[in-house]
Amino acid sequence: MTISKKLIENLGRLGLRAEESHESRALSLLRVIMRIQEDPPKPLQFADIYNAYVREDPDREFTKAWVHRVLKTLIDKGFVRLESPTAHRKRYTVDVNSIMAALEKLRQDAIEELQERRTKIEVEHDSVRLIDVGELAQELVEYLTGKKQLLESRSIRGLDEWHRVTGSTIYEKAQPGDIIRTSVLEFGPYLTGVESRLGRLFETAARGIEIRYFIAANVFQREYELKERISKEWLQKAMEIIADFAKKGLKFDVRINADPKRSFAFVSLNDECIAFWVSENPLMGAWMTRNFNPHLIDNATRNFDDGWEKSKSLVGLSHEDLAALGGSQKSYIHTLMERGEKIAELDDSIEVKEPDI
Repeated sequence: MTISKKLIENLGRLGLRAEESHESRALSLLRVIMRIQEDPPKPLQFADIYNAYVREDPDREFTKAWVHRVLKTLIDKGFVRLESPTAHRKRYTVDVNSIMAALEKLRQDAIEELQERRTKIEVEHDSVRLIDVGELAQELVEYLTGKKQLLESRSIRGLDEWHRVTGSTIYEKAQPGDIIRTSVLEFGPYLTGVESRLGRLFETAARGIEIRYFIAANVFQREYELKERISKEWLQKAMEIIADFAKKGLKFDVRINADPKRSFAFVSLNDECIAFWVSENPLMGAWMTRNFNPHLIDNATRNFDDGWEKSKSLVGLSHEDLAALGGSQKSYIHTLMERGEKIAELDDSIEVKEPDI
């Protein structure tokens, strides 16, 4: 009978070679035992098994010790049952039930081994993913030359790297009196991990850095995404903190950009450096310093500030302003913002930190 490809593959996954030209010794002996057993199976003596194995391949010489070792392997793995193990003449038997039990054990062993390997791979994957190649390049250059060289530009791939790059070059570097500008045109990609990002903004503003957060007016038409992807409790807490900042005079403001056509999605530190999105799917971006492209940074910040001065803050937004932006008094965001303003007015103990809901 010809062995199927699927059977070969599945047995191979469990550590058993089953190709007709390269059959494993254990599988070969198992086949011999099953062929000489009666139906229903009756226990066989070792001599019966050995003689049948020799007849199977008369051109090869098999010692009894060698066959004993292979047979012991089958017993240890559970394929062959040893009947009356304390008897002088031991007898052996095998059937579909013993084979199934042995294969199940091999399957469980294989699963455990694969899970262990997967855990190691995941740990290694995370370690590699978290490498900041910009910092690594600078460290390597300093090691090779003994001199520091500062990066002037770099590409950004994916949201994790975006957070890492903007964190080290903008949020952590900012000092009291600095301005961080953030322009969000399509907030869909930004909703992933928004809790930690806004928490980072809150903590940065609390250090005396001015935060200007510009969002497109279409946020009112896409409120369903906020409802689906962000906890209402978390968003309400964030609105309370934003209102509390305004009450305390901290320079953290969220404004609605009614005309975002002349801008693009970016975050910048003063006019020193900027990180902006190049594409949304896949998420690709770029970071650069003023030395690399002062013209781009100046245009981006100038257009941003022009729109910023003409825009309305989310805090204290009137119903007329809201209607002009395409929203309404019943808008999800506006309702939460109004509630946050009322709570901020009554509560002086709102903590300035990441809303941990």
